[in-house]
Amino acid sequence: MSDDELLGAISAAEETALGSVQGAISSDRADAIDRYYGKPYGDEQPGRSTVVSRDVADVVEGVVANVVKPFVGGDKVVQFEPFGPEDEDQAEQETDYVNFVALERNSGFVWLVSAIKDALLLRTGYVKCSWSVRSDVISETYIGQSEEEVALLLQDDGVEVVQHSEYPDPSMPMGAMDEQGMPLPPAMLHDVKVRRTKPTEFVSIDPVPPNEILVSERSRCPSLQGVDFVQHRTRKSLSELRQAGYDVPDDISDSEVDSDIEDMARDRFGESGDSFDDATGDAARRVVMYKESYLLIDRDGDGIAELRRVCQVGQTLLTDEETEIVPIAAFSGVLVPHQHIGMSVYDLVEDLAKIKTALMRSYLDNRYLQNNGRAAVDVTRVNIDDFLVSRPGGVVRVEGDPSSAIVPIITPDTSSGALQGLEYLDSVRENRTGYTRNSAGIDNDALTNRTASGMSMQLSQSQMRLEMIARTIAETGIRDLFRIVHALTLKHSSKAEKIRLNGEWVAVNPREWVRRTDLSVVIGLG
Repeated sequence: MSDDELLGAISAAEETALGSVQGAISSDRADAIDRYYGKPYGDEQPGRSTVVSRDVADVVEGVVANVVKPFVGGDKVVQFEPFGPEDEDQAEQETDYVNFVALERNSGFVWLVSAIKDALLLRTGYVKCSWSVRSDVISETYIGQSEEEVALLLQDDGVEVVQHSEYPDPSMPMGAMDEQGMPLPPAMLHDVKVRRTKPTEFVSIDPVPPNEILVSERSRCPSLQGVDFVQHRTRKSLSELRQAGYDVPDDISDSEVDSDIEDMARDRFGESGDSFDDATGDAARRVVMYKESYLLIDRDGDGIAELRRVCQVGQTLLTDEETEIVPIAAFSGVLVPHQHIGMSVYDLVEDLAKIKTALMRSYLDNRYLQNNGRAAVDVTRVNIDDFLVSRPGGVVRVEGDPSSAIVPIITPDTSSGALQGLEYLDSVRENRTGYTRNSAGIDNDALTNRTASGMSMQLSQSQMRLEMIARTIAETGIRDLFRIVHALTLKHSSKAEKIRLNGEWVAVNPREWVRRTDLSVVIGLG
C-alpha cells in the first residue's frame, strides 16, 4: 500500500466516523454547551421574560461533585492484580507508581473532573496519554572555587558550564617557593556559573475536547481499544511539530476543516474570534491542523490488518508506524448497549429544562402584569401623559368621576399553578438523574413533612443512581486509562527512578515490569 492509498483510506474513514464537525452529534454537543451556560434559546419575545432554566448546569455540577469524591478520597484509584504469591510485592509497587504518576505527576483532579464533566454534559469524555520527558533546569553560581572543587562539580550528571572566569588567589603570597626552592605557580580561583538539567520521564495525561476525536461508526463499546479507526485532530503550531521531531517546512499545505460549532459554543464571551490566526508574522507560530490516526489496516500485504499510528498535516505524511494500543481513554456516564457514545445529563434533562424555562417565563410575566397592570381609559377625560408615567405618589389628572374614566384590567394570578409545575418537573429531574435536593443533607422540615422511612428510601434510590454513574465511569474510562499508563511506562521508560511511595523512598525500575492487564478499580463508595 502506497502512502497516497493510506491517506485515502484515512479520508474515507473520516467521512463515516462518529463526531464529524457538521454531524448531529456535534450539533447536540453545541446545544448542550449552550444549555450549560444558560444562553438564550432564540425564541425570546421583546417585552417578555427571557429567563433561562439552568437545570443542565445544576445537575452536571451536582453529579460531578458527588461522583468525583470516591476517586480522589483515597490514596489509589486502581489496584493491579498479581499473577501469583511471588508477584504480590511487585504488583503492589507498580500499582503505587502508576497511581503516583496519574494523580501526582499529572494534575489528577483536573483531568478527572474534565473527563467526568465532558461525559456528563457531552455524552463522552476523552483523555489522551503520551510519553513526556520534562527537563527541570536550575542555574547556579559558584564564586572563588579551587580547581579541585570545580572538577568535583563537573562530575555531576547534567551539569553544563555557562560562564567561567579565573584569577589568582589573593591569599597566596607572591614568589612562594617549594621545598626545592623552585617558584610555585600562582594558585587560581574560579567563578563558575552552571546550568543543572534534571530530566524526568513519565506518562503525560491530558483531557481532550470531544470534538477533536473521531471514532469509527463500527464501534460497539465505550472502549477505544480494538476499534478499527480513531483519530485525534487538533491545531498545532509549526514550532510544536518541530519540537516533537517532525521536519516541516514553513509553507506546508494544510487541510481545509469546516468551522467547529462546538468551539464556537464553548466560546463563552464571544470575544475570541479566530484564535488560530497569528498577527506576529512569525512562521514558527503558524497553526495547522495536525491529525493523529490509529487504524487497523493491512499495509504490508499479509492479509491481516495491524494497528498503525499515522500522523499527517494535510496530505503530508509525517509518521507511519505499527503500534500496540490506542493511547486514548473514553469516559461514559450512562451506557447505551452496543454503542460507543452513551447518554448525558443533557439528554436526561434537556426537555425538562425547556419546559421549566417556559413555566418560569410565564410565572414572571404574570407577576410583571400584576405589579404593573393594564387599564382601560377614557382618553377624552384622562391626561395620557400622567397615566403613562408610573411613579410612587404620582398624580393622574382626570375630568369627572375617576372610577368611570379609568377601569383596571384584572390579570388572573396563575403563579400557584406555575410553581406547582416547576415543583413537579424538579421531582421528575431527580428521578431521572439521581441528584436530589436532599443529597447535601436533610432540611429542617424533613421530620414534619416526610416520614423517616420515606426519606431513607428516597436517599437510597438517588445514591444508587449516583453510584451507578461512578461505577460506569470507573469501568469505562478509569480502567482503560490506567492500563494505558502502565503500558506506556513499560514500553518507553529508560531508567530507574527513586520516589517516595507510602512514606518510604523506593527504587522503581519500569524496565523490569511485566505486561499487566488485570486490575480492579478501587472507588471508596459510601
